Amino acid sequence: MSRVASGPGACQALPSICVSVRGSRFFTRFPFLKYGPASPFGPGHGRDRAGVRGGLDRTVQRRAATAAYVSSIGGRLTMARAPIYAATKLGLHGFCASLRQDLHGSGVSASVVFPGSVRDVGFVADAHLPLAPGSKGISSDAVARSVITAIAHDRGEVDAAELPARIMAKLAGAAPEFTARLVRRKEITAWGDQVADGLRHRR
Repeated sequence: MSRVASGPGACQALPSICVSVRGSRFFTRFPFLKYGPASPFGPGHGRDRAGVRGGLDRTVQRRAATAAYVSSIGGRLTMARAPIYAATKLGLHGFCASLRQDLHGSGVSASVVFPGSVRDVGFVADAHLPLAPGSKGISSDAVARSVITAIAHDRGEVDAAELPARIMAKLAGAAPEFTARLVRRKEITAWGDQVADGLRHRR
């Protein structure tokens, strides 16, 4: 891309797609774009596979696009009370990294963005919950700019979280047990309980 759109309507102007994927169970001997109807995705993954494949097939035909995924820093910096949430975000990271390898040379790329606590939209804002202890949060506009950066510069990963969360996530990769002890604070676990209670109506 030679030029990047910004402001209202930027998402429509950017040549990107966004998809949601459940994790598959198996390795395969074929790139993702070559999976056929009999691919070993296991029960329950047919509709997901068809939706993702259909979008990517159309995108690859254009030979100039990016599949942009929004994960969460919560997939790399984990806390109590959120194992399923962390698993989905970490799984999306792995999916995008592998897909990016499959798409190499096709003219299409894949990028993933890791926001932190978003203060103006999302489940925390919708449920009128406080941000995580010690977090000032980021704006949805900052997340959108990070997505544009990922697409414009063909970056596989972009951290969009606030600086302390990014530092802690890097530390978690290098010293997971030490980081877990830092995160295992009573106020953070209590916040996790508060979020779980506040979102109960959405289940």
